[in-house]
Amino acid sequence: MTAPAVRRDLAPPAAVIDVARCTMGAIDLDPYSTAEVNHVVQAARWLERDSDLFISGGRHWSPLGQKRVLLAIPSGMRASRVLANKLLKEYRGGHIAQAVLWFGSNEALIACPWIWDFPICIPWTRLAPTFWDDELERSVPVNPADWSPIVYLPPAAPSEAFASGLARFHAAAAPYGRVVLDQWSGDGRWRDCYQAATGKPYGSRKREGRG
Repeated sequence: MTAPAVRRDLAPPAAVIDVARCTMGAIDLDPYSTAEVNHVVQAARWLERDSDLFISGGRHWSPLGQKRVLLAIPSGMRASRVLANKLLKEYRGGHIAQAVLWFGSNEALIACPWIWDFPICIPWTRLAPTFWDDELERSVPVNPADWSPIVYLPPAAPSEAFASGLARFHAAAAPYGRVVLDQWSGDGRWRDCYQAATGKPYGSRKREGRG
């Protein structure tokens, strides 16, 4: 008889958690997690990733404390697109003060081009996701399939918090890869280029409906 498959909930790489904590000071909310994953992340609050709550437009993630969020998506293009766009909406709505976003797939650079409006770290090497091993009582890395970016959404105000957040992110992420900040950040012209290249505006129902 074949043994039942053991579920392994993939957590973000140790480097990503390190960058998040060094940049923001702590993690108040992980909105895409499990009890097993939180052994590794150690967020003050987390939401179950098997739930549909994270894609419900009427529900806010509403982190407590200083509203510092780590969103790590180890796999799945649809989940990456939906969750990242939800993060951006919560951030712009003021429900999140700052956030570190990590994708386990480099295709997210195509699916979510708005991330170039923010500081982004391109790792020198592939960052390995992990899982919590109950027997060893420690996190164990899994060979990654892709290299993957780390994105920082800094505090929008006051200006001092914005500047210090950028400085901390650069200091924390630079050992892992090149940190890029587009000088045209936020000008929105990438939307015109996106439509010219794909034949449809970014965020169209046709695009969002893909698996």
